Amino acid sequence: KTVPFWCCVLNRALRRASLGAAEGAAEGNAIDGVDGASWDPELHLPPWVPPQEAEAIRGRVEGWVEGLLRSGHDVRELCAGLAKPLRPLWVSQESRVWGPAAPDPRELDFTPVYLVSASSAEAFTKSRGCEKLRHAWEYVQGAGDDQEGWARGLTPELFWEHHEAILEAGPGGVQGVVDQLVRGAQAGAGAGPATPRALPKSSELHLLAPQGCEGADPCLVRQQRGMFFLYDWGLALGGFQAGAAEALGAVDCVLNCGLAQHAWAGSAGEEGGQYLHCPVQSGKKDRRSLEGAIPQAVERVSSWLGEGRRVLIHCDTGTDACVCLAICTLLAHFTRSPGPSGLRLAPGCGPEERVTKDAIRHRLGLISRVYPEARPTRAMLKQVFNHFNPPLV
Repeated sequence: KTVPFWCCVLNRALRRASLGAAEGAAEGNAIDGVDGASWDPELHLPPWVPPQEAEAIRGRVEGWVEGLLRSGHDVRELCAGLAKPLRPLWVSQESRVWGPAAPDPRELDFTPVYLVSASSAEAFTKSRGCEKLRHAWEYVQGAGDDQEGWARGLTPELFWEHHEAILEAGPGGVQGVVDQLVRGAQAGAGAGPATPRALPKSSELHLLAPQGCEGADPCLVRQQRGMFFLYDWGLALGGFQAGAAEALGAVDCVLNCGLAQHAWAGSAGEEGGQYLHCPVQSGKKDRRSLEGAIPQAVERVSSWLGEGRRVLIHCDTGTDACVCLAICTLLAHFTRSPGPSGLRLAPGCGPEERVTKDAIRHRLGLISRVYPEARPTRAMLKQVFNHFNPPLV
């Protein structure tokens, strides 16, 4: 249900922008190639969603559209190249859409978003008045996102490099082939990082092969030695490997908010004033760890940036704590200004206004645009909000 309503939210936001109805849009500011009047604004849910639940979701869609338009994202850029509205299609083990039977997306009235379930179909019917519906799938909890539990170490790059051998192995032999490939990849890891292999085009496999995933736009994403630089702010984010000794060749100072430390980052780094370790536990283990680290971490980062230094903020995974501390820095020491990012450094300025959840989402959106690894948890973002909005005593 999540993907269908986000397809609807994006469709409606793009439709409003095309019609010039988005907040602040100038007259005649329609999007090239998009006919907003005929753009499909409907919510397309699977038939097994109960009518009452479907109505509840429909009642909230407009609020999500408003939130997206207020987030600061450029809807035109977000939907660049989208000539037809998004619409989800469900594919299961019982679907027969491969080969010549698969519809060519160019012939459809919408841009298909294929939702693939590897779970087996559940054979039962459910009465709804006089109507009987056969649905849905046997649910395997976590199968959609907890890949560490089922992928056996297989990565997307490794799959596409050996996809023919994996697919030819069939259900009975696929695990053995995957295990062999993963062991080989791990054994060769010492030879240096593998060069990512471009994903195959649709003409090389079938019409449902992934497209447009060869890499992020190099004009937006600047990566060097495992760290991602955020616009012209002097800030970079990354995981544990980004904080290796070589990092100081690309940045001047390092804030490590992970639990682990590199060998170089001991007393020498701290005494030189170029390194600070503020360990932050995950939100599940400690609901106040990030909140306790924010004052010292943000103050030091702001001081470094004010001196014209380039700063790396990294944590163990590069997805959570470092992103939240970057958001705090933007809220506390950056002010709005014209330009690609819409923000500039203003040390000591403090938050321009009361920090709302929309303000946090806006900064997270800016970071996600140039740092694809950003995936902060709700528990950590809640600590960011609580820091700027302490409870009244």
